[in-house]
Amino acid sequence: MRENLILKITSVFLAVLLWFYVSNEKNSFIPVYRKTVKVTPVITGKPAPGYQIIRTEINPPTIKVSGWFSSGALHDTVLTEGIDINAAKKSKKVLVPLVREDGVYYSTDKVEVYIEIDKKK
Repeated sequence: MRENLILKITSVFLAVLLWFYVSNEKNSFIPVYRKTVKVTPVITGKPAPGYQIIRTEINPPTIKVSGWFSSGALHDTVLTEGIDINAAKKSKKVLVPLVREDGVYYSTDKVEVYIEIDKKK
């Protein structure tokens, strides 16, 4: 009987102590912000003389990013690593990584970029 009383008193004491701790705890919740942003390919070099870039196509054209900063601090666009088309005479389709930023999480690591190159008219 005495052991039960001691356990009950100890549990009430711990409950009250925990209640005081939780009620005085500051809100340390850090929100995660999410945003859908455009993917922009970084194309380096120039096609061969007499050739030009007709169009570029990115798949997916947008991705979701999230981070610990406000959504205003997250950029509106994400860049790819450089795609070299120096002296190219034909179209190119590449799987290219995104330029990563510390503290930002991306819905994908790579995108497919199609660069259509044709003779100048």
